[in-house]
Amino acid sequence: MELIAKLMGTMNAPVQSVAFVMNGVTEKLVRTLAAVADKKGEK
Repeated sequence: MELIAKLMGTMNAPVQSVAFVMNGVTEKLVRTLAAVADKKGEK
């Protein structure tokens, strides 16, 4: 049972890393779109 727990933990780490990176990319995209919208609103 301990071996299965270790295996699952090892498999989960890369998934968490990908999720963290994708979240950062999404946040940056949203901030960029908001900045563009603000810039267009100023004109």
